[in-house]
Amino acid sequence: MKLLSMLLFCSFVSKAMTHKKNFCLKKTNHKTILEDLTLKENLLSFRNAAGLFNRGVCWWHNRLQRKAQYLVSFDKHSPKLKEQDYKKIIRKMIKGKEIITIKGYANLRDFSADFKDYILKRLTLWQVRDGSIGFAWIRGLRGKRETSSEKLKKSMNELYNYTVNQENISYVKLQLKGIESHSWLITSMNKTPNGYNLHFLDSNAPNGLMTYQYFFGDTTLNGFRKYGDFLIYLEEKKEMREIKKAVKTFCEL
Repeated sequence: MKLLSMLLFCSFVSKAMTHKKNFCLKKTNHKTILEDLTLKENLLSFRNAAGLFNRGVCWWHNRLQRKAQYLVSFDKHSPKLKEQDYKKIIRKMIKGKEIITIKGYANLRDFSADFKDYILKRLTLWQVRDGSIGFAWIRGLRGKRETSSEKLKKSMNELYNYTVNQENISYVKLQLKGIESHSWLITSMNKTPNGYNLHFLDSNAPNGLMTYQYFFGDTTLNGFRKYGDFLIYLEEKKEMREIKKAVKTFCEL
């Protein structure tokens, strides 16, 4: 009996170590992270919705997508947990402070499809919480939609450096007309003779990556969907650092 228990324990430890090794190989490799984001199965299954006054939770939808990409793995071979356990996991995902394994599911798309309503509820609460701390989300609704071509080029160069050279997934806010605002996750950029191609996720169309072309000399961004003229502002850099730190700490243990 003791021998059987020891064998089962060793098997469990071996499986856990293998799972951790595979996780760290993926989550510390920027190229692999970007490749995963090209697959529909690794994206949230639903578009931007809910929120205060039913105006959506795009900012928080994108922030959860980024956290899930780095901090979450799936173990489809393990039995499914109780609904309440998964709700606890979703709250941990939103906090984004630790590595999480979701048992009984193969990918984020399947998991988020089953818990869409609860995730949207928690994203709305996240929005409310952010609003109660200095009204950060209200301040984010103000901003210019046009600037000089020199300033826009400088900001695009900085975005390229942060996204490509420093290997980050960039969270940007889009300043739209009036007090409207939106957000993207810039996953990668590539230089062209005349500017940059920006590859990004948009919570209003969460089925895959999209591309926007910026040209040197532009003073605003436009021509994308029905957003009108807009500018983008790089934000939540601290959150990105905390996410990468959580992965590094876990993988160095």
